[in-house]
Formats: sequence, C-alpha cells, structure tokens
Amino acid sequence: MRGRGVTQVELANLVGASQAGVSSWLAGKTQPRIDTIWRLEEILEFPPGGLSRMLGFLPITAARSAMDLNEAIDVDPALSQPEKDVVHHLVTVLRSRG
Repeated sequence: MRGRGVTQVELANLVGASQAGVSSWLAGKTQPRIDTIWRLEEILEFPPGGLSRMLGFLPITAARSAMDLNEAIDVDPALSQPEKDVVHHLVTVLRSRG
C-alpha cells in the first residue's frame, strides 16, 4: 500500500469498505468482491484486469492478450449474456464515479 501512496484507511474509504476489511484482504484472509477489485484496479492505477486476473476472475484467454476490461468481460465463458450486461453496467457506473 505504501508504494502506491494510499493508506489502508484511505483505501477503505475510497471503496466503501472498513479498514479491517482492507487489512483482511492484504493478509490473504478474505478476498474483496469482483466489483471492489475493479475499483481497486482503478484507484491503485493497475491496468484493467491486472488484479482480477491474478485473483482468477478473468479467463486465461483474457489474461494472455492486452484487452480492456469490457473486452475481457465479453470473452468470459463463465458469464451469460445477461450477466455480462450487468457487469458492463457496473463498470460504467464505477468509472463514472471517478
């Protein structure tokens, strides 16, 4: 966290979590939800999918090529089309909150 210039408390406030929750993620005791992971990618300036791929949320095919988050969602075989539509909407909402 220090390398990114954000404290656990600041990060918790930015993603709507508790400091204890962030601490638990960093200790590997729990894992944030995928929408929180995407928000963390934006806040910590990781490339889209940078954290979510490492945590197994995107398919290997998406991880092998440089694609944006929306493209990765589109090729995820685990999601139905209605689920993809919902995820796309969530990404749009999260990005609009800047």
